[in-house]
Amino acid sequence: MELADARPRLRDELRLLTDRRALLVELLVAGRRSGARRARRGLALWLGLLAVCGLGGLLFDQPEAAGLVALAAMFAAAQAADLDPRWRPAWTLLAFVPPAGGVAFFGYLLVLIAQGELSVAQRVAGVALAAAGVIVLGLSAIPSFAAGLARRLFHPELPSSTLRFAAQLTVAGLLLAVPAWFAFDALKPALLENPHVRVSYLGV
Repeated sequence: MELADARPRLRDELRLLTDRRALLVELLVAGRRSGARRARRGLALWLGLLAVCGLGGLLFDQPEAAGLVALAAMFAAAQAADLDPRWRPAWTLLAFVPPAGGVAFFGYLLVLIAQGELSVAQRVAGVALAAAGVIVLGLSAIPSFAAGLARRLFHPELPSSTLRFAAQLTVAGLLLAVPAWFAFDALKPALLENPHVRVSYLGV
């Protein structure tokens, strides 16, 4: 008898718990949607500002400024892909830009150092580091390899698009220092012999 009386009460309590759970899920989904909308608006404004600054750098003959703005735009796009699934297809294409650019640039340094008037030790070290840059940046086009770099450098549980991009830039910067130094040494004779080389103090 007591069990029969308890069943309606248990059924009502179970229904109440189910309703509360459904309400909590609705609140969480609404909060995520609201946060995603705010993130999209902020990212759109940020990308618009970067586009204006980048075009301004090109119009005023400041390619260095335009390049830095493009780098910031890449970070914004990576952050957008982390926050909004609709940005992920675009970032999937843009994610190949850093590895491709890195391979091309390190390959140029490799050729420049190999053909430059440097000592044997400088040439060997510069070519080896430039070749390492070509290999590492090329492999970083593979998402799992880029994620491994991010884990070693930043120790996240799950590397995001932003952290993978940051890891690519960090490794490129570390590998670039010595080859760039040797490449500048290799270019010095040509720069000194050419009195018409224009140096932009604003761009330095």
